[in-house]
Amino acid sequence: MTYLYPLNNYPLFCQYSLSFESENVEAKDYRAFKKFLENHESTSLIKHPIIPTFNTQCLTQDPQSLHLDFAGIPLESEPSHERLYLVPDHIDLLTLGSILRESRHESYLYESAYHYWCHKSFFDSHTINQPIVFLNLDGWELNTLIPLTLEHHLATQRRIPILKPQSPIKTESLIDLKSCHDKIHTVIAQQILNHNFPDLSKHKHTLKQLSDYLKKINITHYAHNQEPIINIIVEISPQPQKIFYKSITLYSQNILEIAIKGMPLLEITKLKKRYPDITFIGISQYSIPTDFHPVSQEIHILMPQPNLFANIWQEKQSQDFPLFGIQLDRIQFEIAGQNNPTDWIELGSRKEIISYEGKSQEIIGEVPGSGRKEFKISRDAKNNKISLPIQINQQDYGKGFEITVHNFDHQHDVWVQIFFTLTPGKLPRLTVKDTQNYYRITSQLVDKDPIQYPHSESNSHIPLQQIYQTRRNDAISQAEKLNIHPMAVSNRVKLLNLAIQEYVSESNIENLSDALIKLSNLFKLSTLSKKKKVPGVQLKKIDPLQYLDPDKVNLDCKNKLNLIRLELQTLKSEKLHQILFSDKSFDNKDKLILLKIYLIFSGKLYFLSDSINIGNFLLNKGQSLLNDLERSKHQGIVRDIYNEYFSSLARMSFSSPIQKYYIDLFNRFYDHSYYSERYLWGYGRLLRWYFNYDSSDKENFSQQNRHLLEGLISPHKKVHLQNAFLSLIYLLTFRDADYHFCGQNTKDILLSQKVINRYINNEEIKLNQVSEKQHLPLIYQDFINGTASQHIVKNLLQVE
Repeated sequence: MTYLYPLNNYPLFCQYSLSFESENVEAKDYRAFKKFLENHESTSLIKHPIIPTFNTQCLTQDPQSLHLDFAGIPLESEPSHERLYLVPDHIDLLTLGSILRESRHESYLYESAYHYWCHKSFFDSHTINQPIVFLNLDGWELNTLIPLTLEHHLATQRRIPILKPQSPIKTESLIDLKSCHDKIHTVIAQQILNHNFPDLSKHKHTLKQLSDYLKKINITHYAHNQEPIINIIVEISPQPQKIFYKSITLYSQNILEIAIKGMPLLEITKLKKRYPDITFIGISQYSIPTDFHPVSQEIHILMPQPNLFANIWQEKQSQDFPLFGIQLDRIQFEIAGQNNPTDWIELGSRKEIISYEGKSQEIIGEVPGSGRKEFKISRDAKNNKISLPIQINQQDYGKGFEITVHNFDHQHDVWVQIFFTLTPGKLPRLTVKDTQNYYRITSQLVDKDPIQYPHSESNSHIPLQQIYQTRRNDAISQAEKLNIHPMAVSNRVKLLNLAIQEYVSESNIENLSDALIKLSNLFKLSTLSKKKKVPGVQLKKIDPLQYLDPDKVNLDCKNKLNLIRLELQTLKSEKLHQILFSDKSFDNKDKLILLKIYLIFSGKLYFLSDSINIGNFLLNKGQSLLNDLERSKHQGIVRDIYNEYFSSLARMSFSSPIQKYYIDLFNRFYDHSYYSERYLWGYGRLLRWYFNYDSSDKENFSQQNRHLLEGLISPHKKVHLQNAFLSLIYLLTFRDADYHFCGQNTKDILLSQKVINRYINNEEIKLNQVSEKQHLPLIYQDFINGTASQHIVKNLLQVE
């Protein structure tokens, strides 16, 4: 029997991980989940006894009367111990090879190919000439999507799906399907408690326990396949270690409505608008009606059909046709010629190479554009080893090949040709041939040098994935805090709105002064800080809106944020901007004070600052504002305004245009004696909070990194040291996106060593939030040397 195992299926993960709670398996770790399923592949989940109508009404000796549900989906009836794993489309070939094991009779199938065959009749009846992207709405998240095309293959009259990993589709922001799935079950659980156990409806422990129970039994599965009314036995825990059971009634339609509301359907429709030349097909266990607005006009949403795939699988065994083809990853490796610059060698000279269902392809390496296929390589005189770092689809990979020249006699140069044997689902094989037959050469796949590609305990930079994951975690964590005091924020905005209306419409000069004082006081009250306490609320974070990215929180929090956003939009911001940012106001000290307070208030809104349009206003008027401020006679308060301008603008730099504007100010303010401290504070925080390193102008940041280092070396430049070193550390994250950023033997490394030597004994340059023992120059040195600890990385990700 061949069994199919989906690795990117969060409902299945919940069923098994919650059924065997003694074993801890981390979500979205495909390798760990695969091993977990292997350990329990022969253990069934008995589901039907929770539905009283399925239980026999008398004693029976037939054990088959119980329906046994296994993780694996059977594909054939003949005895076999093979496993077919459904893997996410975006997993590259090298990673896939490290997950699967040939010795265990394991094979794989990409999700999109599987969904195509499950719904082949749909594609036969619909003429689709565009590339297709399948959205697995039962997975953990939607981020990188792989398109496919349908092409005929010589071995069959069928059209075969061909995946195109070199042309990925990026969502604007990560769509967190796991949170949607969790929210759906929490809402169902809350309704069950409200209607059946009202005394327990506000017990968080009971709600969490019941929500997990509903995920463990996959309650939505019954809503699709049973009668309109479902009688079900639920497990209720009013307190830890106490469990009760009760039969209750649920309505299928109600469950489906909750599911539809909980799915990120609006975000999905944005994808179609952004990529009109792509056909999007959603796959979901939630039955979404074909006429449901707004999805129906944008994409099709289909339900999984494993039984139909079993028929295709059996046909394949007799007719032997490929289930998929895949455009092989674009693989490059770096090779250093002796006394020559480094070359990036391309496999296949960028030609599209299609592998049908894992068929091996041997590809020779050559320098793109030159056709050169023979290389003279340098070798380490001590151990005769040569390192070949690898890029996959122009992204650095965590491993490289190490070549060993065995019988090296120092009499002949080493001229080689390099061959790769690529087999999807297996680790690549590298063959290096000495073209002159002087030496025996072997190769192996190894971890890269830690200064360039750190592992978990030794880092040369803060890994990008940790930055992005920290941002998501912060948004989710702080969303819970917003539930405590959303009205406090909203009510303050209402008061502000009244005060602004009074201020902007006041014509009496004497009353205007009073209105100005009232407005200033209200802005102060509306900005939560360390010194302000909300009764009954304990906040670990200073700012209640700091990490609340509306694209990364659950639906309930998003709704609360939208309420605050609507309230903010009622502020008379355009009129207020005209008054506050007019150069005629800059000699009025009271208005300057209000301007400072308003900047603080605006910055503390973070993502919600777009509701008052302040970010775009500063983007368009910021340069003239800074110039006008310099002419004010109140330079003491102007200096304070500059500080708050930089701090607040950094907090509002969640959009690319504002980020670019802020970063372009670097050459003007990074070494200014007055403004460098707050500018560099915002510069580093912008990199930590918002920046997308994958789509950046690396050359610009390389220059800024160099200027900052030169400023630290030059004694006449008054650069604030703490934020300067923090900015340098955050800049090293570009190493994750660009192997050559601040690389070995570069001018940047030489400058870094000079800076470290100058400040290495200055123990006052310290930030306790990062380390109470190590000062920042020493931490920077550890990153430069590739020896920074994971503990330090974690602390740097928590800097506020």
